[in-house]
Amino acid sequence: RRYKLMYTIKLLDENIVIDDEKSDSNSYIFNIHLKNKYCDCPNCNNRTKSIHSIHHRKLQDLPIQNKTVYLDIKMRHMICRKCGTIFTEPLSFAYSKSHMTNRLKDYIVETAAPNSSLIAEQQLQKSGIKVKKSTICALLKKRWTCTN
Repeated sequence: RRYKLMYTIKLLDENIVIDDEKSDSNSYIFNIHLKNKYCDCPNCNNRTKSIHSIHHRKLQDLPIQNKTVYLDIKMRHMICRKCGTIFTEPLSFAYSKSHMTNRLKDYIVETAAPNSSLIAEQQLQKSGIKVKKSTICALLKKRWTCTN
């Protein structure tokens, strides 16, 4: 069972390393980091491995067995030795400043599209997704304006 849980998380990105996993009756928390050694500077495209600092970022992912799943990601702030730009290593599975993985956002939109946002909120909450009606509406609006 533990292998299946970890496999589900690693599907997000092949560079994920799971450092630790904790669970209680309502949730799973996976402490992860990315094994990439280098990042490309968004300013000058220079490849760097110089770490400026480290911080943690918490994202919600798809639920497992109706339990809320959180990813506690050890994020590196990198510094480019060529131009001095400080930047955060990018994640392939979540947009900058997002609190959810892209696949969770997609699932919320798929669930909410044929329903009212209130019904969708109730269904999602029952399945272990912590989301409010206002977030559902914002995701639907963003998706609708991006595709039309």
